[in-house]
Amino acid sequence: MAAWTTGAWLGRHRRGSRWALPLSIAGGALAIVALALVLLPPDVDVPGQASYTYGYGDAFALAILAPFAFAIGIALCQTLAFVAARRARARLLG
Repeated sequence: MAAWTTGAWLGRHRRGSRWALPLSIAGGALAIVALALVLLPPDVDVPGQASYTYGYGDAFALAILAPFAFAIGIALCQTLAFVAARRARARLLG
């Protein structure tokens, strides 16, 4: 939503979507946080149940998948900003 709004604003002011890059970097960081919440959910203690695991595979998976999530977040934000800017410029011209 923020990328679309920023792209529309940039289009109305005749600027390219590259100006939305700081927002896109923040979007990439949010994609990493979302991936971390999916892979490493908060522990829930169930009374009377003692189950311990010593696995750390999820942390390795997060370390491997984080750069991909970052790139996908940036690409998604930049694409949304580009499309919104293009539509806003088209409305200004015609």
